[in-house]
Amino acid sequence: MQQHQIMMNWLSPTDFAAQHNDIIKTRQADTGDWFLGSNQYTEWVQGQDKDHSTLLCPGMPGAGKTMMTAIAIADVDALDEPEDRGIVRKQVFGKLSDLQTRTDVRLMVTTRFIPAIIQDFKSAPRLEVRASKKDVENYIAGRIPEFPKYVQLLEVKIKEEVSDAVDGMFLLARLYVDSLFNTNTSKDVLDMLAAMRKGSMTPEEAYNDAYEKALDRIQGQLPRKSTLAKRTLA
Repeated sequence: MQQHQIMMNWLSPTDFAAQHNDIIKTRQADTGDWFLGSNQYTEWVQGQDKDHSTLLCPGMPGAGKTMMTAIAIADVDALDEPEDRGIVRKQVFGKLSDLQTRTDVRLMVTTRFIPAIIQDFKSAPRLEVRASKKDVENYIAGRIPEFPKYVQLLEVKIKEEVSDAVDGMFLLARLYVDSLFNTNTSKDVLDMLAAMRKGSMTPEEAYNDAYEKALDRIQGQLPRKSTLAKRTLA
């Protein structure tokens, strides 16, 4: 056991168990139920078909791949996502593929839409990771109590507008909700929601814009709070 831990520490000093627990603590009730209940995931877990021993889960940046991975780990024994390291990545995938031919190993791969990785798993069942409307609304419901009464009274409106605007990008929902701290009246909230609705930006552009605005807000905070907030966004 000690030798195993030494090897794991050598592979990566990151405390994945602690990281996993931190992520799961932020999960709102029912988040990811669509993922766990999908046919692709069920067939992958049951492992009755060798062709379904690997499940590919691509998703755009901010879609919630990390959260879905944590949810899957909490539900089954899963492996962490390998980084895109070219030759090293191919060697790792090759060893895992070879292992699957000899033993019953379930492999779940989350990735951005990187052509090389998508190609490596072209024959695997595929389940795209996107923040569902229900996931976003549950997240907003969990955050609403943090805000003043004038924001809480607009909860239904906020859920509707934000869940439509983020187009499956969970981190964008988080940034939009955080931006509510900059409002002072219900009119401010409605103006912010109107700006999201009228925006012509793609989800990626909207995310970058919201991220930059979040950094601007952070810069205006006290040094200690600013450092903590930047670390949270990283």
